[in-house]
Amino acid sequence: MGATPTLINHNRITDNTAAGSTSGNGIFFTSGVASNVTISDNAFARNRPAINTTGVGDGVTRSQNVTITGNTSVDDGNFVALFLAQHVQITGNTIGWTNPNDPAAGSAIFVSGGNDDVTIANNTITGGAASGINLNNIFYSANPSTGVRIIDNIISRRLNGVRVASSSNAGPVATDVTISGNVVTDAGVGDPVSGPADGGNGIWLQGGSHFTVTGNRATNSVSTDCRDQTTGSGTAGTANTWTGNLGATSFPAGLCTVPVTPSITGAINATSVPVGGTLRQTVTVSGTGGQPGTLTWRLLGPVSPIGTSCSGVSFVGTPVLSGGALPVSGDGQYAIPATFVSAAGCYTYTDTLTGADYTGSATIPAGTRRTPRWPLRESCP
Repeated sequence: MGATPTLINHNRITDNTAAGSTSGNGIFFTSGVASNVTISDNAFARNRPAINTTGVGDGVTRSQNVTITGNTSVDDGNFVALFLAQHVQITGNTIGWTNPNDPAAGSAIFVSGGNDDVTIANNTITGGAASGINLNNIFYSANPSTGVRIIDNIISRRLNGVRVASSSNAGPVATDVTISGNVVTDAGVGDPVSGPADGGNGIWLQGGSHFTVTGNRATNSVSTDCRDQTTGSGTAGTANTWTGNLGATSFPAGLCTVPVTPSITGAINATSVPVGGTLRQTVTVSGTGGQPGTLTWRLLGPVSPIGTSCSGVSFVGTPVLSGGALPVSGDGQYAIPATFVSAAGCYTYTDTLTGADYTGSATIPAGTRRTPRWPLRESCP
C-alpha cells in the first residue's frame, strides 16, 4: 500500500488469535509502509490489537496519511496500536468492553513512538481495566511522537481516561501535545485501585513537558480527576499548562476547578404596565461558587391575551422585543436594562446563564411563573 489510496471498510474482523509470530492483529501494517490508507466502518472484536501500524519497524520510516474512522471495537486488546505513522486521523470510533472491568483489556488507543501529526478526536471509549488513551514512548523511544492532539473524546469506566506515561529514556515522552475538550467519567470504578499509582485517574500526566491541557472535564474518578506528576514552571509547579479544566480533585491543587451547578430566578417590576411604560427584570444568581459566567436575556412579545388574561399564552415563535448579555462575577442580583413597552399584549422574559466552569447552563424559560419568587412576568395593559 503506497501512493494509490487504499480503502478498508465494511468488514467484520474478529478473533485473530491463532499462534504465530504476528498473532493477534486484525489489520497489520508490516514489512513496509502503508500510506494513504482509510480504515472505516468496520466491526472489530477480540483481536489483540485490532489495528497495528508498525510498518517497517526500523524506528524511522513512517506510513503516511492514515485515517481510522467510524469503526466499532468490542473486546479488542487495543483498538489501535499506533507506531511510526504521520498525518493520522483516529476519529469517530466506538470502542467498548463487554465486561467494563476486564483485566485483559489494553489501552483502547495506544500511541507510542515514531508518530507525527496525530489527531485522536470524537471517539467514544467505554469500559476496560486499562487507559482509554495512552501516550508513551515504550517503543521507538529514540523517536518520540510529536504533534499529537487528543480532543473531544468521551471516555467512561476505563482504568484511566487519558494517560501520558513517563518517558522510557532521558528524552521526552512526546512533544507538541494538546489534550483538549475530553469528557472522562468514572475512571477506575470497579477496578482494583488502591491508590493513584494503580490508576483511577481522569487526566493523568506522569511525563511530558510544555503540553497544553485545556477544557477537559473529569468526574467521579476513584483516585484523582486531574493529576500531573511532572515538575517545572507550568501550572501549579508542573511542567505543563492546564487551563479551563473541570474536576473535583486535583494533584497538585489548581489543575482543575471544581465544577458548580448554578441556578437563577427572576422577578419583574410589575405584573402589568400601561402602554408607554417600562418593564425591568432582576435576576438572582446562586450556586456559582464565585465562578464567572454570562447571563443572556431576551424579552419576548407582544402576544395577544386569551380574553383578558395572559395565563396559558404560548410564546413559541414570539418576536424578540429586546435582549442582551451581562457578565456575571458570582452569586448576586443582576439588573436587566429597562425596556419601553409601546404596544398592548403579553410579554415574557427568558434567561440563560452559562460559564466555562459550570456543569451546564441555568435557564428561565419563556412563560415561567410558577414559584412565589417569580411573579407573573406577562404584561396585559
